[in-house]
Amino acid sequence: MQFNTIFTGKQFVELDSVDSTNNYAAKLITQTKVLDGTVIMAHFQEKGRGQQGNEWLSNPSENLMCSTIYVLNKLSSQHVFQVSKMAALAVKDTLEKLLNETVYIKWPNDIYIKNKKISGMLIENQWQGNRLITIIGIGINLNQTDFESHLNATSCKLLSNKNWDIKQVLKELISNLESRFLQLRADQNILLNQEYTEGLLFFNQSRSFRTQNELFQGRITEVLDSGHIQITTPSGEERIFAFKEVEFVF
Repeated sequence: MQFNTIFTGKQFVELDSVDSTNNYAAKLITQTKVLDGTVIMAHFQEKGRGQQGNEWLSNPSENLMCSTIYVLNKLSSQHVFQVSKMAALAVKDTLEKLLNETVYIKWPNDIYIKNKKISGMLIENQWQGNRLITIIGIGINLNQTDFESHLNATSCKLLSNKNWDIKQVLKELISNLESRFLQLRADQNILLNQEYTEGLLFFNQSRSFRTQNELFQGRITEVLDSGHIQITTPSGEERIFAFKEVEFVF
């Protein structure tokens, strides 16, 4: 498979079935010298994973499931969340072009259209000294039309009423992913931060949020370099949360 890229996807692995593409990528890194920009795609994931152990459920051969391996030599551990930002922007770029719809990033890196989830990511990092090897796992709902109601999900087919060629969407995604990765490698962090913030779902809007102990009102006012979210309450209190410590109330 040929990609319109400089180096991403020059090593391409296509699998009929796998436990997860991220697991496959991690094993590949330990077993062989993997090229920067290696892409792994699977038609079915038996144990697809989302953030913090969540499952990623997908019907066979209906959606895009892939992982990309990138290498960064000068990214500090304090700025690792930039990888998440650039990956989310790449998916946003892809879906906005394909669907001509406004696409939002639901912190930290789920992708939403019309308040429904259409894509998710799982980013896993390995440090070798100062060298970061990052595995960017991305799932995009393409042709699946049946979802369990609690998932609050949608797909490209549900939004467009047409079938999508998975490999063509992969080509578009990988092209955008490489463009965003090159911005990251060129230290264009101000641009990435600005576009990520502008693309955030409910940014600076008064919303209800829930923690384990309470329901409260606030506005998302910043996402810190660490990846933590800052929510400002009506009284002006700035509260900081890590992923899974707070959830949106739709």
